Amino acid sequence: MSSTTGSEISYAGSDHAAELSDLGEQHPHIAAFYAQEEDHLVVFYEYQQKLLTNLTHQRTVLACYSRAHLALHESLETLLDLQNNRSTMAVPVYDALFASLMTVVQSLHVNMDGCQETFDHLQVEACGLEETLADLAAEI
Repeated sequence: MSSTTGSEISYAGSDHAAELSDLGEQHPHIAAFYAQEEDHLVVFYEYQQKLLTNLTHQRTVLACYSRAHLALHESLETLLDLQNNRSTMAVPVYDALFASLMTVVQSLHVNMDGCQETFDHLQVEACGLEETLADLAAEI
C-alpha cells in the first residue's frame, strides 16, 4: 500500500478541480447541476443544524420543567407537613410559612406553564424543520 504526502494530495486535488472546471466549460449543464446539488446540500446541512439546536432547546426546557415539577412536589409535601404540625406552632409563624410556600407553589406553576408553552412551540418548529428536511432530501 503506498502512502501519499500532503503535497501529493493537494496536487491531486487541484488536478481534479481543473478537470471539473474543464468539464464544466465543456458541459455547462453538468456544472450547473453539481452547483445546484452543492447548494441543496448546504441548505440541508443548515436545516439539520437548526433541528439539532431545536432538540437541544427542547431537552433544556424539559430539564427545567422537571426541576420545577420536583420543587413543586417538595413544596406541596412541606405544605402538608406544615398543616399536620399546625397545632405546634404560633399562628403568625404558621401563616407566614404558609403564605411563603404558596408563593413558591404559584411561581413554580407559572414556571411550568412557561416551560410547557415553550416546549410546545419548539415541537411545532421541529415538525416544520423535519418536513423541510424531508423535502430537501427528496430533492437531493
